[in-house]
Amino acid sequence: PYALPGPSLDFCACTSSQLVYYKLLDDINDCKGLKRLTHIAARPFAAHSAGKAAAGGVPDALISDRLRELDGLERSRTPSADAPAEVFGRLLADIAGHGLTCDGERIAREICLHTGKWIYFADAVDDCADDARSGSYNPIVISYPDDMTAGCENILGAMAYERSRALG
Repeated sequence: PYALPGPSLDFCACTSSQLVYYKLLDDINDCKGLKRLTHIAARPFAAHSAGKAAAGGVPDALISDRLRELDGLERSRTPSADAPAEVFGRLLADIAGHGLTCDGERIAREICLHTGKWIYFADAVDDCADDARSGSYNPIVISYPDDMTAGCENILGAMAYERSRALG
């Protein structure tokens, strides 16, 4: 086996089920046509799984509150990549720090804050062309409509700066 059964693995599996459910809800809001209908059909199964998982994962409100905050920024089409990246980083930090104490919590939160921001930035860079075509929210497309390459380079530069700052 890759991982031994235990409380940590149970927590990760439960939290993953919760996050999959919220990702599905986001996809239902973002998708159109047959893809949206497919996601709607999967919702009861994901809801059942997430409901059962909530007892062993993080408090559901912790995830839903952060994702609601992120959704608000995306719906307002904020041009800043920093604001939504910060919220996503705090979501991962909250999850990683859940149940830990003292130095373990502080370290896990700090690592996951920066990792979450990096994931958000990397996803924005990766999705840039598709989001420009579909009209989906992407802070790079909004901030750099005429030169998305420059926008991606700026985001990648900011990621490198954040990494060096985090590592000291």
